[in-house]
Amino acid sequence: MKEGFNKTRLLDIGLWTASLMMGVYLLIIIFGGHGLMALKSMRRDLDSVKQQNARVEQQNTEMYRAINRLKNDPEYIEYMARHELNMVAPGEIVFKFSDQSEAPENE
Repeated sequence: MKEGFNKTRLLDIGLWTASLMMGVYLLIIIFGGHGLMALKSMRRDLDSVKQQNARVEQQNTEMYRAINRLKNDPEYIEYMARHELNMVAPGEIVFKFSDQSEAPENE
């Protein structure tokens, strides 16, 4: 009878030990450095990088179009010179007006 008791007790201890080890392994799989939580974080990072790449690609396309127009479109060159560099064509008259808010205070 004592031998049967010891075998049952050893079996119970073995099952508890195996269950505990499986629980620890499960926690490591979920929360470990290469676990499911890390995978979820990496997927979020990947989505962020993909969005950033899409924005940069769009900016590159816009810049390519602007460069192409600056090389080949005289009207666009004139437009940029007038609006970005405040240039005036020969014979044009420029009128500059000041805001009322910039008037002297002691009037």
